[in-house]
Amino acid sequence: MTFEEYIKNIGSISVVLGNECNMNCVYCFERQYDHNLGHFSEKTFSNLATLINTITQYRELELVIYGGETYLLQNELEKFLDILIDVCKENT
Repeated sequence: MTFEEYIKNIGSISVVLGNECNMNCVYCFERQYDHNLGHFSEKTFSNLATLINTITQYRELELVIYGGETYLLQNELEKFLDILIDVCKENT
């Protein structure tokens, strides 16, 4: 399978912005993992933007964004939303 064929078959991407949380909910499946894995680097954001831009040239893409407590990841969420806005502007 070529890269182009592979990209054309991607219909959904899940983006985990982080796993930091200030709670300790008994029902949370994330409790078993280390909650200090760090944040996305600028390079990661750039690579993600390139991937999303490439895929959306061929098809619509479903994005699932989750991970950690939103207010603890506000900077990452804002950066990611800015990337999505730029990609949408480029592809419309």
